[in-house]
Amino acid sequence: MSADVLKRGMVNWMVIFAMAVCHASFGYELYTDGCKTCHGDFDGPASFKGTVFPSDSKHEMHRNKDYMNTDCSLCHNTPGDDPFLSNCAGCHVGSGLRAHHAANGIPTCYTAECHDPETPPAENVKPPYYGTSGTLADNPCNDVFTANMNENWSIGDFVGLDNDGDNLYDLADFDCGPPYLISTLALEGGDVRIVWDTVGGRRDMLQSTSSLSEPFSDVGSAIDIAGVGLFSTNAVEVGGVTASNRFYRIRYAP
Repeated sequence: MSADVLKRGMVNWMVIFAMAVCHASFGYELYTDGCKTCHGDFDGPASFKGTVFPSDSKHEMHRNKDYMNTDCSLCHNTPGDDPFLSNCAGCHVGSGLRAHHAANGIPTCYTAECHDPETPPAENVKPPYYGTSGTLADNPCNDVFTANMNENWSIGDFVGLDNDGDNLYDLADFDCGPPYLISTLALEGGDVRIVWDTVGGRRDMLQSTSSLSEPFSDVGSAIDIAGVGLFSTNAVEVGGVTASNRFYRIRYAP
């Protein structure tokens, strides 16, 4: 085999190897490349995740003046084209989307080989397009439970986006909502009932210890807080009265 043929063979093999690596990264340039598999057609009436869109169209929800009223040029490079996902990043922060998918075990949307280690902006940081003249989308904390404002554009819920990818939405995210607050301790025979303030969308775990120099331990099972907004919930530590000292705290249990 001549040296020239050998060199061409090596170059071809390197190109094939590079193409294989890029393909294995599973990155999507367009919504239609793969996002619609889980999230439905962009002009469809609902997401496979259960979100229902006004006027039976996710596209109309984004562009119609009665809803988000988003300027077409924010998404489309030319009228009617299939927008690049990079254009969507003005509202859907790329690092947050990647973190959200990775946290939910969706490897086809994110691999470490394609992205340097990144920390998404906190939930309360406005994405670039929010609050501009180009769209009515605003306030990533989404703390007003009213349709057609902030991030409330879908039908039947007041849940916005997980902008920072930690699986906590809106006020449930500690960047936006209040911290846990234990409001009441009540003795019930030999047991202690602990009442605390929380937010819908969180998963709360009561913990206790007999000394602040000792680690806290979980009490019972985690409690899923349904709904949106501020709530109060409670749990009982059986036999808690029998301890000479007792300290309580609440932790988020992902």
